[in-house]
Amino acid sequence: MKLKAEAVVGIVGTALFIGLLAFIFESWSKEEQDIQENGQKTIGRITRTYRIKSRGDYIVFKFNYDGKKYEEHQSVEGSFEIGDCYSIVFSTKNPQHANLITSEKRNCK
Repeated sequence: MKLKAEAVVGIVGTALFIGLLAFIFESWSKEEQDIQENGQKTIGRITRTYRIKSRGDYIVFKFNYDGKKYEEHQSVEGSFEIGDCYSIVFSTKNPQHANLITSEKRNCK
């Protein structure tokens, strides 16, 4: 009986984990689709860099759109300097859906 209960717990745990992964992937896919369908480019500035030990390097970047300021986080590879500017592509419907284009360094104004 104990073995059967452990198997049920294992199956339920595995199902919950798979469900969580599916939810994360679906959310990311919708964000990328939103940017593809409603994308616009602007210039943003890196305001902070940080590292999460088990996940890697991240940057924080800011940009303006329609009179409002937005701040987003993004995982990156390589080194980036605070204050440097890059192209940003974002959704005009939801500007919080934004990606810094690491290959497009720009001059800051």
